[in-house]
Amino acid sequence: MRPQATPVLASVTTAIIKTDWEQPEFNVGLQLKKTGTNTVAVQCTLDDPDVSGATWVAIPTGLTAAGVLRLALPCRAVRLNMTAFTNGSAQLLLVQAG
Repeated sequence: MRPQATPVLASVTTAIIKTDWEQPEFNVGLQLKKTGTNTVAVQCTLDDPDVSGATWVAIPTGLTAAGVLRLALPCRAVRLNMTAFTNGSAQLLLVQAG
């Protein structure tokens, strides 16, 4: 799977990246790029992300400031959810080993 990135968020909104969740060894690297004053959460789902009722949960060792994280729990998609915005921007980058 090629590296993927969400659009740069500069308002209260959400951006989704689907993973290749059927990999024999699920291994995803996440990097959050964040500037300014805004509130974001990195979340994942085991549900089909195309369904409106998908349950999204915060990644327990979640990124809320700029940083990197390894995700080993298989999930069908991750998203960057910006819940408050004053200024700046945020972007989530994803690289999946396969």
